[in-house]
Amino acid sequence: MLLGDDQEYLQVIFQEMQGSTPPDSAGQELRVIGLASSMNLALSQTMPGIGSQQTRHLSTAGGMACMDLREVMYQPGKGTWYTARFT
Repeated sequence: MLLGDDQEYLQVIFQEMQGSTPPDSAGQELRVIGLASSMNLALSQTMPGIGSQQTRHLSTAGGMACMDLREVMYQPGKGTWYTARFT
């Protein structure tokens, strides 16, 4: 369950996803893979009439929000998430 600051990180992530999406996009998906202090982010959009996806880069602010969210969700003895998917 997300509370407090976690919600703020999610708001930044979704705002940055929206800002990176062309207006004619039919949908989008952000996949995040985090390992130690390294992250891989892939933002894909589905374009109508094309049937394929285009991959775009998420802004630095969006990437930092993903890293911060992962960090605040860390639980001693359990760890944190390795992958995340935002749609």
